[in-house]
Amino acid sequence: MTGPVNRIYLSLLLILAIPCIIVGQEFTISHFTPEAVGYGSRALAMGNACIALANDANSIACNPAGLAHIYDSQAALYGRFTFGSLNPHLTASQARDATLETNTKSYLLPEFIGIIFPLSTSERNVVGGIAVRHNYNLNSSHQFKYVKGDPSAPDVLREIEDNSEGGIYSLSASVGTTIITNVNVGLNFNFFAGQQKISYTEKLTENQIEEIIASTSSEYKFSGFAIDLGVQARLHERVNMGFVVSTPYTLKLVSPTIESESGEQTKYDDIGLKLPLFLSVGTGIKITDKLTCALDFRWYAWSRVTIDSTTDDNEIDLADVNSFHLGFEYIFNLDNKSVMPVRLGIHSAPRPAYQFNPDNADFRGDRINGTALCVGLGIHFNTVMLDISAQYCISNYNGKNLFSDSLSTWEINERRTAVVIGTIVKL
Repeated sequence: MTGPVNRIYLSLLLILAIPCIIVGQEFTISHFTPEAVGYGSRALAMGNACIALANDANSIACNPAGLAHIYDSQAALYGRFTFGSLNPHLTASQARDATLETNTKSYLLPEFIGIIFPLSTSERNVVGGIAVRHNYNLNSSHQFKYVKGDPSAPDVLREIEDNSEGGIYSLSASVGTTIITNVNVGLNFNFFAGQQKISYTEKLTENQIEEIIASTSSEYKFSGFAIDLGVQARLHERVNMGFVVSTPYTLKLVSPTIESESGEQTKYDDIGLKLPLFLSVGTGIKITDKLTCALDFRWYAWSRVTIDSTTDDNEIDLADVNSFHLGFEYIFNLDNKSVMPVRLGIHSAPRPAYQFNPDNADFRGDRINGTALCVGLGIHFNTVMLDISAQYCISNYNGKNLFSDSLSTWEINERRTAVVIGTIVKL
């Protein structure tokens, strides 16, 4: 099966936007895009502001130039627990005679496993590292019940169960070094791999007659390769700057044959999702000997994403998203051998949303707006660092029902909580 609709559908299943779920003819709800993860506990607690401050094993995830600050071998292990809710809102006319119930599943996931090893202790310190990173979380599980009429004896009961399992992981080989005094550079060589299993079931009960309207399942596999270039510079004894450039690359998607409940099989094209250059810049300021502030800006040019397939029509209708990240860290001295860092952070959390209407040339691309509040602390000894952090993210989206001639508006609110816990051990 070919054509722009097929290619857009498959691309959005990856990391951009999951296709819409149709609930009858009356309103539409949508999955949000998968979240970027894998920065570690310290970064999460500081609102993911880590570009200029990276100086431990998590530098592979934040800024590989930070590896040049390490003089001991290190091993790092982090895990993430996520839970939340996705709440679509009925229009005023729908709410008068209908109710909507939702349920969202929680997940416990690996975040980061890595090892760092100094290659040289000369004036130009060279440090290498290898890590397995969980870059994008593709796990989601939602159950929806749309009840029209008396809930105890509804006129119409529509039930939807929609599940996605999987993620995008990378094996990253990294190196960082000091090229001149107070200037570090680093490179990540990222080999991507992953899969996504999707299942969707929609059941309708009307006049006490139950009918399965739709039931499909599919599995996708993808791979790719990208390079990250990072730089850190010490401008003043209390001021650091940094940036990371992720080079353009193609994420390849191998599509399976999808079999519907009726036994009908559909084979989709294998495609390549061409991602553009992404840029992150940041600064870190040591306000006092114990208090540090970090501010990052990240630019993601999603509007430049294209599809590599067998046809000429390769455009995707997405909006660019920019995010700001602000974090603070205060160090409490517990004794001569241990300290306790306490961290706070906040960041904007926009994500691209797929919006398209063939009859309206201006209706191209949209974004999900969100804000995340973060907190965390750690206990650091001479050879062992333990950290825990939590993030609470609120996202809101006002969109349109693209499958209705009237393009009626609808709204979705999402609440996500993530807890990351882990350790870095000096070997």
